Amino acid sequence: MKKIIFSLTLCMAMGSVFAQKNKKETAITFSDSIEQYLPTYQYQKPVFKGKQEIYEVVRNIENTNLPDSALNFNYAITASLNKTLDYRPEEVTVKLEKPGFRVQVYAGKDRDEAQRIRGMCLNMKFDDQAYLHYDRPNYRVKVGDFLTREDARELYRQLKKRFPEAIIVPDIVTVVKKATPDELIMLRKKEAEEKFKKGQK
Repeated sequence: MKKIIFSLTLCMAMGSVFAQKNKKETAITFSDSIEQYLPTYQYQKPVFKGKQEIYEVVRNIENTNLPDSALNFNYAITASLNKTLDYRPEEVTVKLEKPGFRVQVYAGKDRDEAQRIRGMCLNMKFDDQAYLHYDRPNYRVKVGDFLTREDARELYRQLKKRFPEAIIVPDIVTVVKKATPDELIMLRKKEAEEKFKKGQK
């Protein structure tokens, strides 16, 4: 009886050990690496199997049938080339009328006085032109052609010393400008557009 119980106990112990061993062998292991699942590629560098040839370009200078101009390269700057490179469109002097400012030195009904003062302004040898206008009932003497009031201030300071009543007034001034024929066309076109806009108003 004891032998039977001992045999059963021994069998149970051996079965338990065997079961634990199988459990360890069948355990599943996990890893974060996915390298074994990535596709693999095999690249083979192409090999040139043809025949390699080297071409050499040689200038034939022994052919005496060719003219000298074909054998000798001449990059000299000639007179005709200089003329082409130095060409500038011919400029013309253009007088344009634009809104601007002048320095008024006289305003009154005495024509002789207005002419005398205009002569004085011309004798002062300014680069600016002096104008005499009749704006009923007064004669007005104005000097200069300036596009901005700031440009007229220097002349105003000089005239103020001789003519205490001098002031800067807005006026239609004459601007002298150098322009090429193409620029002249654009200027005339712009003037025509401005006159057309004024006519519509």
